[in-house]
Amino acid sequence: SIPANADLVLEEVSPAIHGKYLDVNMTVKNNGLKASEKTSINIYADDTILESVEVPNLEIGFGIRLLLQNVYTKKSSFDKLIFIIDSDFEELDKTNNELFFETEK
Repeated sequence: SIPANADLVLEEVSPAIHGKYLDVNMTVKNNGLKASEKTSINIYADDTILESVEVPNLEIGFGIRLLLQNVYTKKSSFDKLIFIIDSDFEELDKTNNELFFETEK
C-alpha cells in the first residue's frame, strides 16, 4: 500500500539572471496524500546558497506561487542554479524536490 505522505513538487520554475541579480517565479505544489509541514526552498548558484524561501503548510492538492526579485548572486558567473525543497518530513517522492538550470555562457 502507498503511505499517506505529503509530496511537494517544484513546478513552473522560471529564473532570469540580469548581471549579479536573479529573478524567479516558481510554484510549489503538494501532490501527496496528506498536508505538508512548513518547509523551505533553498536556491544555490553552484555550491553557494543565495536564498532560502519559507513555504507554508500546504493542504493536499494545494500550491503556492512564489516571486523573488533582485536576489543578489554574489558572482556574475556560475555554471548552474539549483532549487531544492528542504523538507525534513516523509514524502512519497523526494526525487522531485530538486531542479537544476544550466546557465548560458
